Amino acid sequence: KKKGGSKKAKAIPFSKKEWYDIQTPAMFTKRASMKTLVNRTFGKKTSEAGLLGRVVKMNIGDIHEMYEQTGTSCMNIKMKVEGVSGRTCYTRFHGMCLTTEKLRSIVRRWQTLIEGSLDMKTADGYMLRIFVIGSTRRPEGDFSRTSYIKSSTVKKVRKIFFDVTRSELEGSTIAEIVDKLVKDSVGKEIIAHAKDIACLQNVCVRKIKLLKAPKYEGVVEEMGEPVEEAWNEPEISETV
Repeated sequence: KKKGGSKKAKAIPFSKKEWYDIQTPAMFTKRASMKTLVNRTFGKKTSEAGLLGRVVKMNIGDIHEMYEQTGTSCMNIKMKVEGVSGRTCYTRFHGMCLTTEKLRSIVRRWQTLIEGSLDMKTADGYMLRIFVIGSTRRPEGDFSRTSYIKSSTVKKVRKIFFDVTRSELEGSTIAEIVDKLVKDSVGKEIIAHAKDIACLQNVCVRKIKLLKAPKYEGVVEEMGEPVEEAWNEPEISETV
């Protein structure tokens, strides 16, 4: 005969967690558009320690409004949590990549796929590795099935990839680079420069990998500039 006993209450995992707001950098129009979960502070394990260094991925359409005019909602932005104040997590740029749907739509049969990557440094101290992708297309009036190009032509087109990308992005800040990616100015310039060599389509920056980032200056970096005037203690008066 089984002995009766009180059943142990099931633990609810979400009862030990709390929500934090994620605030994007000032380069985006929608600053607070996402939340994240973290375990509550327990013993020596603080909730802040569980948030610092966390990388979140956001679609450009959720944090920026320019995509409706330029049609670049197929881009994901990576942000890294660098500071926590209250219930707000402050992030900064950590990378970029195309969505899976967009990337798969570029790869097609009967075309030559061209890719290239180069490293460059921004004006605000970021070291980036930029990957560019594009494919060929048939010229107007050509009814052939394929649009392949020779390997020698691929090398010439890849050189145009590097030259245009470097002239467009090198020396710019992260905010300026993101603005150019949203407007797709790099892809348009590459197609224009390569029109005499090959007919291209779907040329864009496929991915940006962060190699090195400058030192984070704290929450003040996102909330505003510190007061420059120093406070001096008044002199002690001997008279009453």
